[in-house]
This record gives sequence, structure tokens and C-alpha cells, in this order.
Amino acid sequence: MNVTTIAPSVRRRVALPFISNILSAVKSFFSFFISKPKRLIYLVVGIFAAVGIYSIFFSNSNNSISGKLLPLKQDFEVVAKTKEGKNTNGKFQVEVTSAHKAESLLIQGQRVIARNDKVFLVINMEISNSYRVALYNQPVDSFRLIGTDGKRYAPTAHQGNVEIRPDSTKTSNVGFVVPNDQKKFKVEVGDLNSDKVILEFSL
Repeated sequence: MNVTTIAPSVRRRVALPFISNILSAVKSFFSFFISKPKRLIYLVVGIFAAVGIYSIFFSNSNNSISGKLLPLKQDFEVVAKTKEGKNTNGKFQVEVTSAHKAESLLIQGQRVIARNDKVFLVINMEISNSYRVALYNQPVDSFRLIGTDGKRYAPTAHQGNVEIRPDSTKTSNVGFVVPNDQKKFKVEVGDLNSDKVILEFSL
């Protein structure tokens, strides 16, 4: 009988200080911010900033892919450029690797979202630099989406002047804004001043 009467009182003595400490900590936390409203504003801004940074740098880009990733295989050469955009006598090998639809794209560090029932048609590529100096390429000039009206449309989203480090391969992409329900596509690829190849595919 002595054991059964002592045990509950021990549990109460242990539990009450523990709960009291938690409530005290919560009260102190809220008091810290309520005493100076600016602190609460900074906390909210900090939370939103953290969420934004996570979505830009740590979110899996595959999460924005709509539908399938379609493998493609098309090689062509482009003239390598300097950082200032001037042509050199060197050439890069470009391999078109795949295409997919995406609701958003990470473009030069910024997340861009397609709106109004539109998506991005994304063309992925690898650019190889066999030289021992860093050179540049502008993929936006090598891809054109052929519309149903026969017009050639430049990419809406691209990575700008892409640096390819010496003796290395760089992945890049371009994106065209298209209707969400569009299934068939024709994309013209090739160097700006050379013969082009038209890729026809469905997604």
C-alpha cells in the first residue's frame, strides 16, 4: 500500500515543475517579441526569407516538371565567344539531351513561374569546351520554337552568356512559354549563322 500511494505523488512532483518550465519558456519567448514589436517583424521577415532561399537553392528542380522527361539526341557546333560576346576561332560541341514541360524555371538564380495556364517547354543541353581557357556561349541564339503560323520564336527564358570552364562540359537550358495543353512541338536548333536542324517531338 505504501508503494502505490507514494508513486503518484512522485510523478506529480516531477511533472509539475517540468510543465511549469515549459510554460515559463513559452511566456518568455513571446514576451521577448511583444515587448518590442520590431523584433516580431524581424522574425516574420526572417522566416519568409528562409523559405525563399530554400525554394531557390535547395528545392528539387524536378518537382516543377509537368509530365515526362523526353530524351533527345542532337549534336551541333557553335562558335565560342569571349566574355564580351565577340566571336573566336574556336567552336563548342553542343548536345541536346532532353526536353520537358515545367511550371517554373531557375533562371540566373531567380525562380520564374509560367502563368495564365501556360508552362515552359524546356530544352536541356550539354556544352563542351575542349580548350584550355574559359570561353562563352549564348544558347538563346541557337534555339527557335516554330509556331503553327510558321514564325520562329526565341526562348523566353535562358541562362544568358554561359561560361564554360576550360576542358569541361556545362549543362544549360532554354525555355519557351507554351500553352499547357500543347502536345506537339517543332524546335529549330543550330548555330546562328549555320545550317539548322528541326526537332519534332510530342510531350
